[in-house]
Amino acid sequence: MQGVLPVCGLQPLLALLLLQTVGCGVTEADTMVNMRKVTHQTISEEMSKTVLLPCLFTLRPGASSSHEPPRIKWTKVWGQRGSDGLQKEQSVLVAKDNVVKVKKAFQGRVTLPGYNENRYNASLALSGLRSSDSGLYRCEVVVGINDEQDTVPLEVTGVVFHYRAPHDRYALSFADAKRVCVENSAVIATPGQLQATFADGYDNCDAGWLSDQTVRYPIQSPRPGCYGDREGLTWSP
Repeated sequence: MQGVLPVCGLQPLLALLLLQTVGCGVTEADTMVNMRKVTHQTISEEMSKTVLLPCLFTLRPGASSSHEPPRIKWTKVWGQRGSDGLQKEQSVLVAKDNVVKVKKAFQGRVTLPGYNENRYNASLALSGLRSSDSGLYRCEVVVGINDEQDTVPLEVTGVVFHYRAPHDRYALSFADAKRVCVENSAVIATPGQLQATFADGYDNCDAGWLSDQTVRYPIQSPRPGCYGDREGLTWSP
């Protein structure tokens, strides 16, 4: 029968008491924060590039004036669930009332580009992408005791590897280096790609050409026979 409202199926007095707390399945906590959730497919981006992870929400009318400003927290989640049912977590940033605090591991690489103009836009920009940045990112919005969250999966693509000519250690010109990369179904790496790999721990004692025609040693810890150009010091690209 059309045009008939559903009834919770309880006695009137009992129904009134329960509706104040459960509202036939819709509570104040459910409507205080309205996250614009979508079914997120994995966002894929190349190493060293910048990616934007969406997080948009609204508050119930009147909530912003009667409660403290929303608290936004981004967290990275990865790995298999342990015996306690939990995965590994790493805090990325926390923002509240236009004050953004970035955790040390992500400083200089993450921002909330739309947050200053619109505090309901908590989308996260992550730059200088590294392979280790792959994972599931959770955006959580908290207003008082009410919270809502959404997750965005990220996959960082690309691998940096060193190619050595079989007949000599340093036998390739820049043009030759570009050619052999193509022959190995690759392209010559950019400085940014090497930096991203270096930040993840890449260590190689051989010098190599990069796309800007510079030659660099990605050495994590100088050691006998492998000092790069700064003997006794850690050298970074």
